[in-house]
Amino acid sequence: MATANTKYTYALGKKAITTYHTLWDSTSNHSAVTVIDLSADADSSNTNSIRIDRVYMECTAGIDAQLLFDATSNEQFVQTILGSTTIIDVDFTFGGRPGIVPSASGATGDVLVTTTSAASGDEMLLIIWWGSD
Repeated sequence: MATANTKYTYALGKKAITTYHTLWDSTSNHSAVTVIDLSADADSSNTNSIRIDRVYMECTAGIDAQLLFDATSNEQFVQTILGSTTIIDVDFTFGGRPGIVPSASGATGDVLVTTTSAASGDEMLLIIWWGSD
């Protein structure tokens, strides 16, 4: 069995939700793997400008994971703590805020994930609520 990645995106208008799950069978890590490909995942109303509203991330204890905006120099916006199984649930719209957008030069609107220290049997679950402006 190979490391299994499962992704599902439901987009309606300028809002979407993406779930991404990985179950490892080896020590091969993700290196800037695309979780949200804005041009492919959004419907025809997207403008290639992404806004992240909320992120839910759950990893087994052995993994360190980073979520990044794809750009000339990728821009990190969420990271787990290696060895922690604490669930990360960040609502970037809390208090009426507009969400988080990439600020790095050359941003494409895509979201990437990079992991370290993966081992056979490790799992990662991502749920990302997002929109395109």
